[in-house]
Order: sequence, then C-alpha cells, then structure tokens
Amino acid sequence: MPQRAGQIVAQDDTEWTRTVLIRDPAGTEFTASQFTPSSGLVLLRGPATVA
Repeated sequence: MPQRAGQIVAQDDTEWTRTVLIRDPAGTEFTASQFTPSSGLVLLRGPATVA
C-alpha cells in the first residue's frame, strides 16, 4: 500500500507553544500543538499551600 503524506499549511512558535496546521491528502485540516516551556520556567512539585 503506498503511503500518502500530509502537508504543513502553517506553523507558529510562541513562548509557550509550537502549533502547526496540517492538511491530510483528502483535504481535511487539523491543528497539532506542543507545550514548549521557556528555559526560565521552574515547575514546583508537591502540595500547593496558601499563606
């Protein structure tokens, strides 16, 4: 079975996300996004507390 490739129609990189608009061979478009935190982001683990 031959493989068909989709096409990237548009892409956008922001401080927090990378997003692409993809069109499949049938013409259907969908958006895929990925969380891409900035290098200065600090993630805290553990219970949240309110002072």
